[in-house]
Amino acid sequence: MIMIIIITIIIIIIIIIIIIIIIIIIIIIIIFVIMNIVNTNLTPTQPPQPSQQPPPSPPPPPPPPKSSSSS
Repeated sequence: MIMIIIITIIIIIIIIIIIIIIIIIIIIIIIFVIMNIVNTNLTPTQPPQPSQQPPPSPPPPPPPPKSSSSS
């Protein structure tokens, strides 16, 4: 009976350690992803994309005056 209790305690401790290791790995992966996103957003070494800066369009021509000349 005592051996069963000891074995279950050891199994529970092993499961807790595995869960802690998995949580630490997930946190490290999330930190790496966040740092990667921040680094790619902050580095100005990338050339500007043409889709981000469209060429300035010429201003539209002014409409013709609609003043009536028969006054």
